[in-house]
Amino acid sequence: MLENNIFWSTLDLLVLLLEWIVLYILLGEISEQKTSRKIRHTGFYFVMLVAISIKVLNILPNYRVIISIILTIGFYKINYKINLFKAIIVPLAFWMMLIVIEALSMSVVLFINDISEISILLEYNIYRLEAVLTSKILLLIGMVFFKYIKLYGEIGKKDFLYVGLPICTNIFSILVIFSYGIKNSNSMSSNMMLMMIFFLLLLSSMSILAIVGKVMKNNKLQLENKLIREKVNMEYNYYMKIENNQEKVKKLYHDMKNHVICISNLSDSDDIKRYIENINIKLNTIGDFFNTGNRILDIILNEKYEICKEKGIHLETYIDFSKIDFIDMTDICTIFSNALDNSIQACDKIKDVGVKKWILIKVTYVNKFCVIKIENSKVNKILKVNNVILTNKKDKDIHGIGIKNIEQTVERYDGQVNINFTDNKFALVIIIPGINVNICPVMYE
Repeated sequence: MLENNIFWSTLDLLVLLLEWIVLYILLGEISEQKTSRKIRHTGFYFVMLVAISIKVLNILPNYRVIISIILTIGFYKINYKINLFKAIIVPLAFWMMLIVIEALSMSVVLFINDISEISILLEYNIYRLEAVLTSKILLLIGMVFFKYIKLYGEIGKKDFLYVGLPICTNIFSILVIFSYGIKNSNSMSSNMMLMMIFFLLLLSSMSILAIVGKVMKNNKLQLENKLIREKVNMEYNYYMKIENNQEKVKKLYHDMKNHVICISNLSDSDDIKRYIENINIKLNTIGDFFNTGNRILDIILNEKYEICKEKGIHLETYIDFSKIDFIDMTDICTIFSNALDNSIQACDKIKDVGVKKWILIKVTYVNKFCVIKIENSKVNKILKVNNVILTNKKDKDIHGIGIKNIEQTVERYDGQVNINFTDNKFALVIIIPGINVNICPVMYE
């Protein structure tokens, strides 16, 4: 089998396809796409066709590398949002990395098998197969590591040891087994046994990476849940302090109004009466702007209203929450605080003075369902992949927790969250069952 030209031609073709597919995946991981998926795939197929053609034509390896780098630079620059410097550096780095991996693999094979002539690896034999397989294992492991690091954060020292030790053991086992098999038998059955052992060890390495990836993902989810709990508790305690302070202000406000009335009655001076009247006007502005029937929600809306006023955002509400007595106060805080924070952030990104900044909140009741709808204007782009909202914020690890927090809270009440958006509007719709009576909504603005 190892002396068959068809076998080696097929292997070279598979190796070529693997290298280009890995490159395509990595380009998508590190850069934002500029063209559609159809255009990118068409361009990639063209590049692959050219790469296969120069391989079939037996062009010298050095020229093949140069042509491959040029093809990659062109494909990368056309299909991704990058500058020329990055379009040149990334392809150069990738193909140089491939050369380094090839050289490292050949050196290891020469050392393990005690071979002094590197020309042996250029012939069709088991040593060359060993070098090829070792280099591609390293390439695949490197790609998987890169994806996990990018998606789930940096790998800690313990994680690195947990993954690195068994994988390195498998690679070393492959090399030792190949060396032992080569020195002791050259029969077809022995070669087939070596190939079987190799594939089993490769499968073991990939399984380890998959398991560690799931563990890292679970760790990230646990961290997110911890952040969610801490954020909810902080917000709830914050709003409870505001409520206590507002109760004190209300008492003081009531006492001051009575004192002002007494002072006004004790004096006949027109100047004093005008002065007292101005004080009354200012005192009348103190108080709650919202009256939804839920104290915590009133406090949240009053605070967010002040923020909206500072940022030039028009906040409009139609809410009667007086009959919703089964939702915990912390959950009300979670739903409305996170949703309004996201809406305010979206409106704050609008820099065009000709575009109106607005937020609309409606709470309606349909049969035994409470429907909460929060809409806002927007200009930022939103990506939705597999029903997951992808952020365009820099802090991608933390952002997105707000939406997840709302979804988890609503799920506890057997409700559901729907998200819809256009180029200039975002809508969050929350449906919660369990309302015992039909209510005609009262509107407040």
